[in-house]
Amino acid sequence: MKEMNVRGGILIIGSLWWQDHLEIRGDDKRKKWRRDYLDTSSEIRVWVPIRYGRLSGGSLYTMTFANSVRETPGTGFVLPFRSNPVNDVKALKREASALSEAEGMEGQFIRRVKKPWGVLAILPNPALLEENTREALLLWWSSQLQREAGYPNFSPNNFRHGEEEPCIWQNGSLNIPWPTTVDPAVQVALDGYHFLLATATLPTGLDYPENAVVQANAEEDSYREYFLNNHLHGIRTFQDEDILAASVPLQQRLTFLNFKK
Repeated sequence: MKEMNVRGGILIIGSLWWQDHLEIRGDDKRKKWRRDYLDTSSEIRVWVPIRYGRLSGGSLYTMTFANSVRETPGTGFVLPFRSNPVNDVKALKREASALSEAEGMEGQFIRRVKKPWGVLAILPNPALLEENTREALLLWWSSQLQREAGYPNFSPNNFRHGEEEPCIWQNGSLNIPWPTTVDPAVQVALDGYHFLLATATLPTGLDYPENAVVQANAEEDSYREYFLNNHLHGIRTFQDEDILAASVPLQQRLTFLNFKK
């Protein structure tokens, strides 16, 4: 698949949307990625099946895709590539590598060898891509995953809890429905994209955390204030309102962050 004429974007469900730095405050790596690679003036807020499920760095609950909450989705954002249309696989790989760098995955499609915690995923638009183009796109994406050292240890069954369907398949396709827009008036614009890229992350433990656990974790997070910044910037889950209602400290800090914004 050497030549294409397709439009794509990034599906963001976490701190890629609002955090400017990657490793240390001031490096502005994510801010530069958004500026250089994404059309931030054309953001679209979408419904997606997400929830808090991954202990990032062993201490902070961050977002995962989760098919068990398809009926109670949260909200994320789609941003188109600044360089649309994507005309060849070289351009597609450039977009994927840039996303990987912004995620701290160092340009890799699969992060970590022994048990991958993050895998770059692609979500084709089933209503727009012709079958031959879709198959060729997924075949190329799968070939990129298979080049990674971590591929033998990548199992979609790890990217789920219980009996829910995994959020990613072995070929790297993101196993969620094509998103619907929070504002129905812009669904046509979203449906004009041939595919979206995203990062599937590995949920931690044997089950998703209860609200009280996410609440306690958020109250202890005085550095990134991940839960609060997600909520403040429009990335929400079905858990958010109950968690906030049960926590005066989080309500107070959210008010303060909103004032600063």
